Amino acid sequence: MALIERLMGLESPRIPEHEFQSIASEWATGNITGAQAQAAITALTGVALDAAGITEAQALVNTVPTGSTATNKADRALRMFEIDHVLLIAHSRTPPYDTAAAVRTRLGI
Repeated sequence: MALIERLMGLESPRIPEHEFQSIASEWATGNITGAQAQAAITALTGVALDAAGITEAQALVNTVPTGSTATNKADRALRMFEIDHVLLIAHSRTPPYDTAAAVRTRLGI
């Protein structure tokens, strides 16, 4: 079960996008580990991410800028905001993010 398909509700169990965005943000900012993010997804949906889902989640988190300067922090916040917007549109399968491929392309994964 790939991550994007679960976020879009194309595969079950669906991952709620708001909770995923919070989990991903906490992970990207170093407040939780990848293992804790996986545990949160499992607790939320009852099913862990499979290997493909883990790879996609890691790829998405890797697109979030790191660093501690004001510019780094602003870039990180903007990227998380951008991911948030794309996933909200994708959840309702609204064009142009109505396919998993389009979402992946837009998110750079």
